[in-house]
Amino acid sequence: GLADKASSTPVNTASRFRIASVSKPITAVAIYKLIEMGAFDLADTVFGTGGILGTTYGTQPYKTDVENITLQHLLEHTSGLPTNDSTDPMFQNNTMSQAQVITHTLDNRDLLFSPGSDYRYSNVGYCVLGRVIEDATGQPYETWVQQNILGPCGISSMEIGGNTLTDRLPNEVVYYPDSGSTYGMNVSRMDSHGGWIATAADIVRFTVHVNGMGGKPDLLPDRRIRAVGLRFALLERESHRNLEGQGAGSGGSACRSSRTRARTASSTESSGMHARPSPNGPPTPARNAGSAICSAPPRGDNTTPKRNADRKSTRLNS
Repeated sequence: GLADKASSTPVNTASRFRIASVSKPITAVAIYKLIEMGAFDLADTVFGTGGILGTTYGTQPYKTDVENITLQHLLEHTSGLPTNDSTDPMFQNNTMSQAQVITHTLDNRDLLFSPGSDYRYSNVGYCVLGRVIEDATGQPYETWVQQNILGPCGISSMEIGGNTLTDRLPNEVVYYPDSGSTYGMNVSRMDSHGGWIATAADIVRFTVHVNGMGGKPDLLPDRRIRAVGLRFALLERESHRNLEGQGAGSGGSACRSSRTRARTASSTESSGMHARPSPNGPPTPARNAGSAICSAPPRGDNTTPKRNADRKSTRLNS
């Protein structure tokens, strides 16, 4: 194909594309990396006194249950924050900053359900996770992830994309049609939920450092890789087995029952990737649940919501 039809420039291995919600697994890995570094725990609350972000966003008192949202709820799309339908805050009010979007959402939108009681895919939830990373590290989201997640994978060409054709970065393809939805979004504001651009090779480099296969050094301990839901190796090894009845869970969407499809299925529901969001109801429980890819992440950490008055410092030196 062509990276730019006007100049007849072909796509090549250096061509960079918007990767949209494939950005979410990268954010999830960054969060788990910070958990391993002692910045916070899955069960830590996010908003309110003692929360990771405190009262930085939104007007107090918060709406019902906002102060019960935990880091784990955000990672698993079970926070109750708005979903990705026609009212998705991340695709409205393009002139707002990330902070303004989060504050506007907390002030004007009721939670869809009590945190942890249901599932709704949430872009704004992953926007919040980006701000959690910034609060913990004292660095911009893009900078910290480039240095601590992508760099160790040998990735140097990934960046947060721009919004317009004029903002197109070197080696970035042109998107068609070149107006409307393709260049009408605030992509840079979408950083942690959908803002990265990457080459195809970049995605492979990231994948082989989070697949638990042992060929390349993993970014996370094995137990975290299972929790994040990136066990590509497990799917590959077990794709020949009949996994019926080996457990069921409720990841982002029902895993496809075909073992052939399961082998190539996206493995990031608990870490954020979701090709077909289902805003009208919870996902069908997965039947092919032989790995964390098809099931909800193991809850090895204390998942009882807690106030974080005694939690570790959220500012790390890196």
